[in-house]
Amino acid sequence: MGVSRNSPAMTKLFTFYLCSTLLVTCQSNNEGQNPKKALQLFSQGKKILKNRNAIDYKDSAKATELNKKAIEKFAAAYEADTTFVEAALYASECTMYGQDYEACINWTSKLMKLNSPRWSGKFCEDRIQYCKRKLQTSENK
Repeated sequence: MGVSRNSPAMTKLFTFYLCSTLLVTCQSNNEGQNPKKALQLFSQGKKILKNRNAIDYKDSAKATELNKKAIEKFAAAYEADTTFVEAALYASECTMYGQDYEACINWTSKLMKLNSPRWSGKFCEDRIQYCKRKLQTSENK
C-alpha cells in the first residue's frame, strides 16, 4: 500500500522538497559573493591605477603594464562580488585606455547589466558603439 498524492504525508514531503530547493537556489545565487574581499581588491586596483596615471606620459611601457595589473585587480574584485558596479566601471575604463576594445565591450556590457542608474543607458551604449567602430576600423586596415 502506497501513499496517495493528496495525503498529508505527500503534502509535507512536497513542501519540504520545495523549501529545500528554494533554499539551495538562493544560497547558490549568493555563493561566492564576498563584498569585503571585492573592496580590498578594488582598492589595490585603484592604487595601481594612481601609479599608472602618475607615469602615464613619462613611461608608456610601464603605464601599460600597470594598466594590465589594475584590470586584473578590478576583474578579481568583480569576481568576488558580481554586484560591484565600480569594479566593472573601472575595468571598462582601463580596457578602453589599453585599447582592448573587445574586453571593453565585455566590461561595459556587464556594467550595463548591473543596471546602475548612473552608468546604464546612453553612457554604456555610446561606449560600446565607440569600441565597435574602433574594432571595425582596425579590421579594415
